[in-house]
Amino acid sequence: MEPVVESVGAGSRSSAEAGLSILAVAGAVAGAVAGAGLGGADPALTGSLGTMLGSGLAAAGWGVVGRAARRAPAAAGTGGTGMDDRRWFAELEGVDADFRRMAAEVEGALAGAVRAVLDRDPESAARVLDREPEVDEMECRIEDRCYRILLLFHPVARDLRQVTAVSRMTAELERIGDIAARVAGRASALAALPPRPLPAGLAPLAGAAAGLVHAAVDSYHRRDPAAARGVCRARNEVVGLGEAVAGEVVAAMKADPAAVEPGLNLLAVAQGLRRVAERATNLAEDAVFLAEGRSIRHHWDTGCLARAE
Repeated sequence: MEPVVESVGAGSRSSAEAGLSILAVAGAVAGAVAGAGLGGADPALTGSLGTMLGSGLAAAGWGVVGRAARRAPAAAGTGGTGMDDRRWFAELEGVDADFRRMAAEVEGALAGAVRAVLDRDPESAARVLDREPEVDEMECRIEDRCYRILLLFHPVARDLRQVTAVSRMTAELERIGDIAARVAGRASALAALPPRPLPAGLAPLAGAAAGLVHAAVDSYHRRDPAAARGVCRARNEVVGLGEAVAGEVVAAMKADPAAVEPGLNLLAVAQGLRRVAERATNLAEDAVFLAEGRSIRHHWDTGCLARAE
């Protein structure tokens, strides 16, 4: 793919500064013309000003930004044709593809972390920890791509909602990846301790939390606000499962001092899985925003239950 911002790169600082200087001069001249009441009376003058500004931008290497501004209506789907439209659709599809890859990576990390806890598998935990930086890199790459789309193509309506929703959902996925890494760390600690029975509710809790993440991401892919609201409603069930697991662990710790150290790790795992459910709810809220153009964060609508504190 050709570089999107041709003027921003190594050795272009002086060009960018020159472009900004030209913009400042042109702005001052335009202000003087408007103040003197000449803007509408002398088309030749205003035309010359436009030529000067356009030439200055081109000389400073800012031509791509100018072309992006001119093609904004076409990018918004108002009937433009040609290479600009193809680039716009390629960028939007690229962001969506990157988001899908990141979601799959995060779901895989969460599954690996849970498997490491349930199976006492330190190798699975190590793989999750090793790949955690890749999730961070994916977030940065998608965020940069979203900013580039906003700068060059000026999307509106549904396209704008998709870019902003992906940016926000990417941040939530990165946080879920962080939680998966912390759970994997607890799994490594548990594997180093003498084996003890796990709480009966831990596996259902893990499955429910991972299921919410998958359902929230799927509601984004299918543009399904009803399914997204279902994630919001199911969140409290996961919270209840987490509280039950914590109760089991605390009871075991009270009964046997040897259960304290593994119990502390298990409590951290249960708390992490509860936070995964919180993040999945945020993902679902963004999926509703994308599909309907309305935010349901903090002021829940009739399709969602109140957030438990």
